[in-house]
Amino acid sequence: MSSMFTLASIHGWSAEDGFVGTALVIAGFFTLAFIFQLLWNKTIPQVLPAREITFWIALRLLLLVAILCLVAVVVYVVINQIVA
Repeated sequence: MSSMFTLASIHGWSAEDGFVGTALVIAGFFTLAFIFQLLWNKTIPQVLPAREITFWIALRLLLLVAILCLVAVVVYVVINQIVA
């Protein structure tokens, strides 16, 4: 028996919980991209000489930001492991 299975069984987690959690994260990311697109198109083109963006551009921008944040966290953890 693996330790992950034992940990999941102790906390009462199941495969369905992981599926629902993943679906909620993806739905939240798409909702955030939609809100980002709305806010961008309502404010930025009126203030700066920038054009409106589509949903897919907003999604790509948020995905890029998420990847960069993940890389920053990994670099931070690795540096702390080296220093400690």
